[in-house]
Amino acid sequence: FGVLGGTVGKSAAVAPIVGLVGPQAAVTLAVLGGVLAHHVGKAVVNSHNENCTNSKSNNESKQSQQNTRTNTQTQSKLTGTSRNASNGGDDPRRRRNLKTTRNCQDETSDETEPHTGASHLHSRTAVHTVRFAGEIRRAADRSGHQVTELIEDGASTIRDGYGTPDSQLQRAHVLRFRIILMLREHYPELYRILCRHAGHTQRIPRVFNVFHKIGGKIDKLQYGWILKLSEVDFSAGPTAANLAMFKAYRQEVLDLYDSEIRLRYERNYSEEDIAEIRRAKEMMENTTSEELFENALEGFNLEHGYNNPRIRVV
Repeated sequence: FGVLGGTVGKSAAVAPIVGLVGPQAAVTLAVLGGVLAHHVGKAVVNSHNENCTNSKSNNESKQSQQNTRTNTQTQSKLTGTSRNASNGGDDPRRRRNLKTTRNCQDETSDETEPHTGASHLHSRTAVHTVRFAGEIRRAADRSGHQVTELIEDGASTIRDGYGTPDSQLQRAHVLRFRIILMLREHYPELYRILCRHAGHTQRIPRVFNVFHKIGGKIDKLQYGWILKLSEVDFSAGPTAANLAMFKAYRQEVLDLYDSEIRLRYERNYSEEDIAEIRRAKEMMENTTSEELFENALEGFNLEHGYNNPRIRVV
């Protein structure tokens, strides 16, 4: 009938209806058609408007939720920044993580960042040498063996599994000796601890790792240093006798640096190389005997772990 067509539908339907039911009935039907068209059309419009309103409401709700999430994330970052600022950039969570990784590798957990020549030399002499002296003293006490029955001088036979993508850098051990296999058979936990430290490496400039320069000089002296420092009575604390041993060790390291600086031309060091050695010397000069003792005591207490899951024998 064209009922949904509103006024147009009503006019178009009048002529045929007149012929079928008469003028008066036709007018009545036409009026009813118009009324129905009006209400149905209004219902369609209202339905459309309602759908638009619901869609808009849903979009606004989603946007509100998104804004809430964004604001929450932003506020969280701002809160963290504010907390770091108020603590001098030392968020307790960050401090805890740094302590863990520092305990593992002195810098980052996998030593992914390369060392400078100075930081590597100082790390070897002021941290790892004295720390391992404490660790091997503890191993000797627990096992009932002499230190010389647990380790021996010689090239490292254990290393971590990390490589280096930079051809100008090399992975350098921080310790040089061999662990006697008897320890693995009878004291596997001590063996594991010592192996993880013995296999630890750092990424460094090649010049500080080659055997005929300062890296090789430390290699030749390190085993003797460890044996001497392992004689310290750590249970007695920083006594005058204990500190005297670390003072003597410190002076030997400084003498080594002075010797390398004097032999700069014979060793074929560049100006940059000598500058790194001078910085390492200055770092050791600023390190006290008490600090060296504390580093060794941490080793004696086995406070440090090493994140070398891919450790392997070479």
